[in-house]
Amino acid sequence: MKKNTLLYIALIILVLLSVYYFLNQKSTTIKKELSDFAIEDTSAITKIFMADKLNKQVTIVRKEKYWEVDGKYRARKDAINIVLSTIKDLTVKSPVPKASLENQIKRIAAKSVKVEIYTNNSTKPSKVFYVGGGTTDNQGTYMLLENSSKPFIMYVPGFFGYLSTRFFTDGKLWKDNSIFKSEFNEIKSIKLEYPKTPEKSFVINNLGNYNFELINLSTNTKANNINNEEIKRFVGNFTNFGYEAPISNIKPEKKDSLLKAIPENIYTVTLTNGKHISLKLYNISVSNEIKEKYQAEFEFDPDRMYGFFNNDEELVTVQTQLIYPVIKEIKDFIPSK
Repeated sequence: MKKNTLLYIALIILVLLSVYYFLNQKSTTIKKELSDFAIEDTSAITKIFMADKLNKQVTIVRKEKYWEVDGKYRARKDAINIVLSTIKDLTVKSPVPKASLENQIKRIAAKSVKVEIYTNNSTKPSKVFYVGGGTTDNQGTYMLLENSSKPFIMYVPGFFGYLSTRFFTDGKLWKDNSIFKSEFNEIKSIKLEYPKTPEKSFVINNLGNYNFELINLSTNTKANNINNEEIKRFVGNFTNFGYEAPISNIKPEKKDSLLKAIPENIYTVTLTNGKHISLKLYNISVSNEIKEKYQAEFEFDPDRMYGFFNNDEELVTVQTQLIYPVIKEIKDFIPSK
């Protein structure tokens, strides 16, 4: 009797283990087919395409040293790092409850961002999913893999909030805010023009090994005695020089009026690959808020200037604290006697 009891117990344990194994295998299959959103090796990702239901879309492509937005601009490094880490760490929080399943499928169909991820320069995406809205408790995001009818509530461990904010389709928001960005030895020359006072204008030619040539633009003559260290500091500012914010809500007539005005300064950086990057700076009329802030009368805003770059297509504001180190005249690089 005791032997039979032990046999029955062993049989029950065996059945339970079999059921557990079967269910575990089934669960793994479902997870792999329907909830496999993450890509562990993000270094293999070479392109990300995103599109929303309003026909806004953006394409981000990996280059040798940076990511490029829509084939035009260098992408923001912080935004790229965030989206890559999100793709790597995407984790299932839970399936969508049956009671709200149909409703969430409709919401994803009506309002979501389609994300296509390409790896190893393939022309076919290795992963496609849809990013919907967030849960009411702000602890998860509804997501659906392409060709699947079962959405999941996804999250990133350690992060509390919606993941949908990380998958945005506005190309301008992906764009790096750098105007000048290159390695020091990639800078071939820097020209600074003062249209209103041309006698201050100059060109610096980078001769390599931190040696430079200084040309007076108004006389087209070479300066014989120069402060090499001062020039090196000046050139160094152009390895990473960025703007404060883009201006997209300006009226066309005001933009045209600015372009017709005479700029205060014009910077032209020429790289060793032949690329030219120019920046035109204009004063901004002082506002009442600035006057109240400083309790003083100013003719122009002391904190920022307008800047046109990318062939005058982009208008931005540039903080004057970044401009001051590069507001130099030719005499600033010639030691006083």
